[in-house]
Amino acid sequence: MATKQHCVFVCAAFFTLATHIATANYTADWAVEINEGGEGMAHTIARLYGFRNLGKIGGLENVYHFEKISPLNDTQRAESDLGRHLCSEPSVVLAEQQFQEEREVKSLPSSSGIHQPEGSHNFSVSIERAWNQSLSGCNVSVAVVDDLIEVNHTDLRSNFAPNISYDAFHRMGLVYEREQRYTKQGTTCSRIIASSSPMANESCVLGIAYKSNFGALRIFGYDKENTKRYATDITEAIALSYKREIIDIYSNCWGAPDTGADVSGPKTITRRILADGVTEGRDGKGSIFVWANGNGGPNDDCAADGYASSPYTISVGAIRGDGRPSEYDEPCSAKLTVAPVTNGIMRNTATDETECDIVLNGTSAAASMVSGIIALALEANPSLTWRDVQYLIVYTANPNLTNDTDNLTWNGAGRAVSRQYGFGVMDAEAMVTRARHWINVPPQLIDPACMPPNQSGKASKSAPFSTTLNYTGKISYLEHVVVVISISADPRGDIQIYLESPAGTNVTLLQNRPNDTEAGKYNKWPFMSVMFWGENPNGNWTLTISNRNSAVEANITVEKFEFHGVLYTPMVITRIPKHDCERACAAEGFEYCDSCKNFRNAHTRECIDTCPPGYYKLDYCYNDESEPIEECESPLKYKIEDECNINNGGCEQDCTYAYTSRKCSCENGYMLDANRKNCSDIDECKGDDNGCKGECNDTNGTYQCSEFNGMPCKDGYKLIPDPLKIKRECRDIKECDTDNGGCQHLCWELPGSFQCDCYPGYTLDSNNLTCTDVDATNTTHGCQDIGNSTKGTYERSCSDGYLLNADRRTCTAIDNYCEYETPLFTPMSFIPLVMKPSKIEGDDKHFSQN
Repeated sequence: MATKQHCVFVCAAFFTLATHIATANYTADWAVEINEGGEGMAHTIARLYGFRNLGKIGGLENVYHFEKISPLNDTQRAESDLGRHLCSEPSVVLAEQQFQEEREVKSLPSSSGIHQPEGSHNFSVSIERAWNQSLSGCNVSVAVVDDLIEVNHTDLRSNFAPNISYDAFHRMGLVYEREQRYTKQGTTCSRIIASSSPMANESCVLGIAYKSNFGALRIFGYDKENTKRYATDITEAIALSYKREIIDIYSNCWGAPDTGADVSGPKTITRRILADGVTEGRDGKGSIFVWANGNGGPNDDCAADGYASSPYTISVGAIRGDGRPSEYDEPCSAKLTVAPVTNGIMRNTATDETECDIVLNGTSAAASMVSGIIALALEANPSLTWRDVQYLIVYTANPNLTNDTDNLTWNGAGRAVSRQYGFGVMDAEAMVTRARHWINVPPQLIDPACMPPNQSGKASKSAPFSTTLNYTGKISYLEHVVVVISISADPRGDIQIYLESPAGTNVTLLQNRPNDTEAGKYNKWPFMSVMFWGENPNGNWTLTISNRNSAVEANITVEKFEFHGVLYTPMVITRIPKHDCERACAAEGFEYCDSCKNFRNAHTRECIDTCPPGYYKLDYCYNDESEPIEECESPLKYKIEDECNINNGGCEQDCTYAYTSRKCSCENGYMLDANRKNCSDIDECKGDDNGCKGECNDTNGTYQCSEFNGMPCKDGYKLIPDPLKIKRECRDIKECDTDNGGCQHLCWELPGSFQCDCYPGYTLDSNNLTCTDVDATNTTHGCQDIGNSTKGTYERSCSDGYLLNADRRTCTAIDNYCEYETPLFTPMSFIPLVMKPSKIEGDDKHFSQN
């Protein structure tokens, strides 16, 4: 049987990702992917089948939003026949009818909050110390993805940016409505981040990023009784990709219901948007998605929440003011950090704007705090990528503040981490201090490991399922681990999953969920963990799945292992020295310490024992030279002139105009001072990367290398010509820039060296330069039964009885059930979801229902 390219018809009634989908209402909206013909073909197919083409969804290539011109009636139903007809078109590869799925906000009723006395401050997150570094969130854009938000609130209106706000549910510009029941959660989350009320005084605290650009993105509709929120896949995708070239942070305080019995997450299009956003958002630096990990408490696990457990989101939990776990916070191995939420941090409530009161509780408040802190870090260093932000959290969150060391585990890389607290409590001062001097981490590699055969079995109380995977790959520094597993159990909540790394770190990927009492499945569900961060993944990984129920065996199939990380330890990690200050430093010099034992000079950032004469104490030491926080102007709020045309924008050297305001920068050999205007000479002789073989002497923005045995430079470095004979600098040769370093395919730069690599389908020869085509019939490569191969790739058609996988080069034997054939997560352009087909009588094209 010869196969063709297949279309995926997604019918929501057959989804097993959540227990309540069978009762969902369908809409007139469809997501349709067309692989050829572009916009013209999309319009033609839309008209042919009675749709209106509303355009591409969130910038995804070839994925379009179709709306049925004759809307469904009140008894909305799935239109399976229409899906089949769409899939009969040769160019259509995906047809997904939208349905309304229940979603919950992650705040708690006000009765569960604890009143905060006036004048008290946040527990140990160092917000004011970050402010003391002249940071306020200026020129950083944060969008709160939520319900109706009261954008005209006294605390918010001065920072509200209409052009990064949108009603994705109604597909229209944001309309302000003051409906207390609907606006409280979103409004409060926004105020935690961006409140700038002129009424604020010593007892009423500002928002964390109180000069940031604040946008409101609405995604929710309501059922007929106005009691439950719902959203569709397209609505979520539109909101999470809206103005992604401008919006830096998407703050999300919502997700799947916290019943302890739901297994739910982003659907097809939103999964693609998250993957696409971290590569395309912020001009390639990646959108930053912050997510509240849920309020299901110790009987739930955010591993069952596909939003909070995605490698592309920052999962945030909440702790009490005494450092203990909150009674509602969900543990999970995907959690990066926590923030204290015992006391509300915002005041001037919507009902009485002149009084201070508690406004929010739950992981919504924690996630909003983290979004605000990240905004301060982006102001300190706008070049941070989405992964840089995750690294900064891992290395600056404080595990010592948890007051619960029994829950901490030291992983194989020496990091303290736990399912309850992630890597610890957010520390705003430490994060912004280190962010100033952060060096971008290298590109991420995703390596799907070769699975041994027969990864299926049973799990009972007396006989758990266990399997071992030996990973031998390129990654030596690990970030995320993803294990895709299918499980059928009765009850589903009795399943518990453990993963042990080669370094001996044992992590619970999923704990028992006693409220999940019905028979159910995890259908190719990705279980993700950050708790192995920094380990070398090479070696044996042991996966164990136990079943608390002794009466009914659980059916287990391990589908896929994926390791996310980098080729070598990032340079910025190796350059974190240890000084005699309270915590580690971000660069050499006491002024770069994350925090100081006694005081910090507000002008120089230096850690000091006592304030000098003429200075006064307020956490930091101040005098008249200390830099105040400047006025923050943004064209997102109102138009301003190009400041670089007036006195060079106040910059000592280079001035450039960005969409938010002017930006000062320095020439090579200089670094920007804390006032973000002046430039200071960089001591380029510090460290080992100056390239000098002999002595190194730094002066006036350059440095001089003396000769050693007649040679000024180390191997892999070259002397930079200088006609004026002022400079004598040794710079990395950058072998990859010349004839690709001699590499036949790929060339990776390393400090003072380089490394060749090959395209998929090839293997590196012993000379470490050239590549040889892999014999496609050798099942050791790719662990697949392969069709035909040629020149390192594979034909688009496969032998009879095989189906082309989503990588467009490997083939898999055809079965009669749906199966993912591609990694769920990829940092590159998202590979379309392709499933094994079920044959339809009288049609040589296939569709699948999942």
